[in-house]
Amino acid sequence: MTFCWGAGKMADMTITLDATNHTAFMAGGRWSQTVPLADLSGWLKLYRNLWARLPDGKKPVPGKPGPWAVFYEADVRALEGAVRKAQEIMR
Repeated sequence: MTFCWGAGKMADMTITLDATNHTAFMAGGRWSQTVPLADLSGWLKLYRNLWARLPDGKKPVPGKPGPWAVFYEADVRALEGAVRKAQEIMR
């Protein structure tokens, strides 16, 4: 069974979950990779940090978007949906 997220107006990332092999295929722009479903939460953490980061190494405020958030918003939403579904698959 395959599930797919992304391909929205601003989405650079598409995530396809493979429930049989417990993997996720992530693709965006000029890159792609396959990762274990269990690794998706780490990718979500990375993209949330990118969403919140501030210039000049200033410490981000949790839950508050940084100046580049618009570039990561759709990817974060895609990863959130994929993580939720991956958790269901892995139960």
